[in-house]
Amino acid sequence: METVVYAIISVVLVSLASMCGIVLSWMSRKVFDRLLFVLVSFAVGTMLGTVLFDLLPEAYEGIASIANVGWIFFVGFGIFFLLENLHFHHTNEGDKNSRRGYMNLIADGLHNFTDGVLIAASWMISHEIGLVTTLAILLHEIPQELGDYAVLIRIGFAQRKALVFNFLSSLMALCGCLLTLLFAETMRAMSVYLLPFAAGGFVYLSLFALLPMLLRGQHFSRNVLQLLIMLCGMGMMYVLAE
Repeated sequence: METVVYAIISVVLVSLASMCGIVLSWMSRKVFDRLLFVLVSFAVGTMLGTVLFDLLPEAYEGIASIANVGWIFFVGFGIFFLLENLHFHHTNEGDKNSRRGYMNLIADGLHNFTDGVLIAASWMISHEIGLVTTLAILLHEIPQELGDYAVLIRIGFAQRKALVFNFLSSLMALCGCLLTLLFAETMRAMSVYLLPFAAGGFVYLSLFALLPMLLRGQHFSRNVLQLLIMLCGMGMMYVLAE
């Protein structure tokens, strides 16, 4: 019962990250860019730290086969590649067409559903893995949800409508969590295999979805600062994993 409560609370917190777009309504563009700079850098570090110090070691311990861990890792990487590129395709078109906005929400909803499954499965393995997985997903969700909100505004959604629809899309994580908890026995047996799957997804998101945001016209000194923030994120996940 404790695991169920922790999993649901974690997913609700992650879903509430979709409301962080409210800050755009009062924050200046310059301040927002600085905030996003720190959040994205830290998110990259925490996600890579979760993969290196928690998910892959735990997966190898449970599966005891480097080859199997590697193949499942690749499957996770590939699925997140497809989901994120579906999301990318619909969020980077120039015309202000509400249909594209809804397609963006659908793709984001699929992504959120996967997050909910991973969070619930991680809590079923152990509270430590549940905590670090939730933290890594949450730190990834905040910059992503800020970006999603900005995209919906840019394609013509009113501020209130963008917030509401973004939040409804984020609730797909709760659906994924509840479905996983409902079939707990089956998912418990499969949960160890979700660890390398999640690792593949985290590596794709950190290196190919978030990291490029940090490489656009930056100076070397700014890149050094980004690297230090990433190392702080990785260090925090190392301490939590230990």
